[in-house]
Amino acid sequence: REKKSPLVLSEFVGTYGAFNGGALGVNPMDTKAIAQAIKDALVMSADEKSARWELLHRQVLTNSATSFVSSFIADIESAHAESKSPNGGRNYSSAKQGLSGSPLPPTSADAI
Repeated sequence: REKKSPLVLSEFVGTYGAFNGGALGVNPMDTKAIAQAIKDALVMSADEKSARWELLHRQVLTNSATSFVSSFIADIESAHAESKSPNGGRNYSSAKQGLSGSPLPPTSADAI
């Protein structure tokens, strides 16, 4: 945290796009670009290092495993609540109506 060192990262890493310009992206097959990115990181101003580090840190905090699980659980709870609502959350005028508007024929579930 104190050094706020830049991150040099392959553009092919799945999370690269999520870092919103915080990381120095390189094509790992381009050795000259890798060397240039390392040089840029070493000579980068303290202000730019700090700004990039803040972007990266914010992304790590907001996209942690904890936030993913919290979001996933909230989605499940929302889907569960929707399934408990009348018609499973769907807005049909009648649950027993076919596409043409005519009543559906009775099923074996209707007898239960």
